[in-house]
Amino acid sequence: PLSIVYAAVVGILERPESREMALIYDQLGRHSPDLVMQVRKVVAELVKCTVLRDDALASGLQEVSQRVSVAGRTMKMEASRVIDNETLTAEERGRILREKYDAIVKTAVVSMEKIRAQLLGGAPETPHDVEVYSMFAAPFDRTLQKLKAGGEPFTAEVNPEPLKALLSRVNRRLRKPTLQ
Repeated sequence: PLSIVYAAVVGILERPESREMALIYDQLGRHSPDLVMQVRKVVAELVKCTVLRDDALASGLQEVSQRVSVAGRTMKMEASRVIDNETLTAEERGRILREKYDAIVKTAVVSMEKIRAQLLGGAPETPHDVEVYSMFAAPFDRTLQKLKAGGEPFTAEVNPEPLKALLSRVNRRLRKPTLQ
């Protein structure tokens, strides 16, 4: 009976508008009110202590976002030195700026690749994981590619906007209540 009560409690919490779940929940509540109350408490505790992929994704992206901010400031300083060096040709400046960009954003790229492997790599284990993967894997990959590619060498900027947009999207998802 516990597995039936658990399914009913989770079902009614996820879809309070469902008439079928409401009927099942009401019947179980009349038959075993103590059991239903205990299961509700267990479900509430599980919701509180479960770290889901989207929580971990938001945390990881926040850390990378900070690294990208630091990289942006560093790249601006380095770029002004290279651009102001009159002994370099335009081709040399472009090559040096590209090398500096790659070196400066490397820690952020490596962090994003780790996040990708840990959270969005491999087979999803739960329906929640499937949903997170379908919502964020492709945008994550596009953001990573933009960070790797950089922009025009002479602008010498680390563009944080794609990362900020992805982080904002993940945070919106986190604010949406779910039990999956």
